[in-house]
Amino acid sequence: MRLFNEIGGNLLRNVAPKGRCLFFTGGGGYFQGVKSFDGFSPKTVTLRFSGGSLKVTGENFSVGKFQSGDFELLGRIFSMEYFTAAAPANKAATPEIAAQAAKDGGK
Repeated sequence: MRLFNEIGGNLLRNVAPKGRCLFFTGGGGYFQGVKSFDGFSPKTVTLRFSGGSLKVTGENFSVGKFQSGDFELLGRIFSMEYFTAAAPANKAATPEIAAQAAKDGGK
């Protein structure tokens, strides 16, 4: 884990990622801290972490392993895009406001 801490300190500065990943020469990757995944196909997968999600695109994807938060993705990775988990808006947090929005048709 020291390697991840050094990389994070040097490259990410103040960003505190909720998961960690390694990439393999020739393709594939190993991700830690994965809570779940969805949208899986041979060309894309979205990995869910506690602080957001990571959309991975490539080709010939298959799952090598998914156990205890460890996710091994086989195939060739072309790109990744991370999305931070958005905090819910205060006005949508109450059941009364949600019910009113549904009654108004979402307007």
